[in-house]
Amino acid sequence: TDVLLVEASGSAVVNGTIKSLSATDFLVNIDRIPEWAFVVQLKGMLNDSAHYLHTLKAS
Repeated sequence: TDVLLVEASGSAVVNGTIKSLSATDFLVNIDRIPEWAFVVQLKGMLNDSAHYLHTLKAS
Protein backbone atom coordinates (compact mmCIF):
# COMPACT_ATOMS: atom_id res chain seq x y z
CA THR A 1 0.00 0.00 0.00
CA ASP A 2 1.26 3.48 -0.91
CA VAL A 3 0.24 6.89 0.37
CA LEU A 4 1.15 10.04 -1.58
CA LEU A 5 0.49 13.76 -1.26
CA VAL A 6 -0.05 14.84 -4.86
CA GLU A 7 -0.07 18.49 -5.94
CA ALA A 8 -3.68 19.40 -6.79
CA SER A 9 -2.81 21.48 -9.85
CA GLY A 10 0.46 19.88 -10.96
CA SER A 11 2.59 16.79 -10.77
CA ALA A 12 4.70 17.23 -7.62
CA VAL A 13 4.52 14.33 -5.13
CA VAL A 14 5.53 13.78 -1.50
CA ASN A 15 5.76 10.10 -0.52
CA GLY A 16 4.58 8.80 2.80
CA THR A 17 4.81 5.52 4.65
CA ILE A 18 1.87 3.65 6.10
CA LYS A 19 1.88 1.29 9.08
CA SER A 20 -1.01 -0.93 10.11
CA LEU A 21 -1.91 -0.49 13.78
CA SER A 22 -4.92 -2.82 13.70
CA ALA A 23 -7.43 -4.21 11.20
CA THR A 24 -9.01 -0.77 10.79
CA ASP A 25 -6.40 1.74 12.03
CA PHE A 26 -3.34 2.98 10.15
CA LEU A 27 -0.55 5.46 10.87
CA VAL A 28 0.79 7.56 7.98
CA ASN A 29 4.16 9.33 8.22
CA ILE A 30 5.02 12.17 5.83
CA ASP A 31 8.51 13.74 5.78
CA ARG A 32 7.15 17.20 5.05
CA ILE A 33 3.81 18.93 4.47
CA PRO A 34 3.87 20.61 1.06
CA GLU A 35 3.32 24.36 0.69
CA TRP A 36 1.00 23.77 -2.27
CA ALA A 37 -2.58 22.48 -2.31
CA PHE A 38 -2.59 18.68 -2.44
CA VAL A 39 -4.75 15.56 -2.46
CA VAL A 40 -4.01 12.41 -0.47
CA GLN A 41 -3.75 9.37 -2.74
CA LEU A 42 -3.94 5.83 -1.35
CA LYS A 43 -2.99 2.89 -3.55
CA GLY A 44 -3.13 -0.77 -2.59
CA MET A 45 -5.11 -3.98 -2.76
CA LEU A 46 -8.53 -4.85 -1.32
CA ASN A 47 -7.71 -8.55 -1.55
CA ASP A 48 -5.32 -10.78 -3.52
CA SER A 49 -6.79 -9.81 -6.90
CA ALA A 50 -8.50 -6.41 -6.63
CA HIS A 51 -6.37 -3.25 -6.90
CA TYR A 52 -7.75 0.06 -5.68
CA LEU A 53 -6.89 3.73 -5.92
CA HIS A 54 -8.56 6.29 -3.65
CA THR A 55 -7.96 10.03 -3.67
CA LEU A 56 -8.98 12.41 -0.87
CA LYS A 57 -8.84 16.19 -1.16
CA ALA A 58 -7.07 17.89 1.74
CA SER A 59 -8.71 20.95 3.22
